[in-house]
Amino acid sequence: MPGLGCVGSTSKQRKWLHALSLSPMDCMKKEDLKQLPAGTGAFPFAAPAARTSEAKESASRPEKLAKDHEAGEAALTKLAVGDATAFQAALAALKDSMVWMGNVNAEPPPTKKAKTDGDAREPVPLVGPASPSSLDKDEDEEDEDAPEAIAARQQAQENLSKPPKKGIVRYTFRDEGLLGIRLSRDVPPWILEVREGTLSYRKNPRVPVGGVVIAINGYDLSSKENPWAIKALAKRPVVLDVDWPIDIPMPSVSSA
Repeated sequence: MPGLGCVGSTSKQRKWLHALSLSPMDCMKKEDLKQLPAGTGAFPFAAPAARTSEAKESASRPEKLAKDHEAGEAALTKLAVGDATAFQAALAALKDSMVWMGNVNAEPPPTKKAKTDGDAREPVPLVGPASPSSLDKDEDEEDEDAPEAIAARQQAQENLSKPPKKGIVRYTFRDEGLLGIRLSRDVPPWILEVREGTLSYRKNPRVPVGGVVIAINGYDLSSKENPWAIKALAKRPVVLDVDWPIDIPMPSVSSA
């Protein structure tokens, strides 16, 4: 408020309190409050047009579509005969017209999701032991006596008999439970996640995120996919050969 100055001294504080205590509206009547101040002019803007209801619009839509369709046909006829003046006049009649687009289905038809190469690159979920019932019903057990399976098993046993190479840590899991690792679909697969509290998390040293699994139970994964290696994840014991990531200090042990 002008003339009161800054609040500081006692006298100025009284002035402020006196100014704040004034309430001129308390001394006015309700009729006076409803009246416009002197010198107030009329409202300079036009009153907004009343909105038509959606029901009226939907009812008049077919009729408007028919009229606009006729106007469009007339404009095309003028254009076909080469009457430019009449065509321009017909275009003016088509302003703000509704165009008929045919019987279009607003909802897209349901499409089946096709398998693509991108789907195959999705991460493998957290692996763990399969239930005994599923192992008993596994159809692939019939292939264990096949010559290819026997040769792969012999090669895996030979790989396990050798110590791991430099830069590789061999993890052995004998206990039942969730391994807690999530692998990528790469060849060889990367370790994308190690879930807290699982077997992989409790290992010392802990299974590293960013490591590369190059073998499972001796089945080599370094150059190509190996179906027997993936099946071995559900069995116990399971042995993982992990190529240690370069951004994590290499542990002093080669087996855990």
